[in-house]
Amino acid sequence: MSLREQAAADLRTIVEDGAGFGWPIIVTNPVGEAFELTCLSGDIGLTLDPETGVAVVGRKAHASMTFASLKERNAGVPIGLASSSVKPWRVTFKDIGGTSHEYKVTETMPDQTLGLLVVILEAYKP
Repeated sequence: MSLREQAAADLRTIVEDGAGFGWPIIVTNPVGEAFELTCLSGDIGLTLDPETGVAVVGRKAHASMTFASLKERNAGVPIGLASSSVKPWRVTFKDIGGTSHEYKVTETMPDQTLGLLVVILEAYKP
């Protein structure tokens, strides 16, 4: 096994470790099929401007999942859809307090080198 293959295997172990940083999420495609995955996810409501140090209110949510996990479930690959006339890919996960939040995928950042897909999310109400 090459070093790159080992890195991809290690990344998958870290991302999908439910006893570690992994967190259960549900990915739903535009036709309503839902797939449960363990991923890295986050929802940050306040950031700091690096130049001024001033707090900036602006929600930033994301989820990072492996292509292998999506492929094993025949889930397809989530993408952000620009048109508001079609149903978006959605991601749902609970915060640390147990409250469930639903988001739509607005942007994707695939890393084909290690097999990781990062999706940028926006709050969503169907």
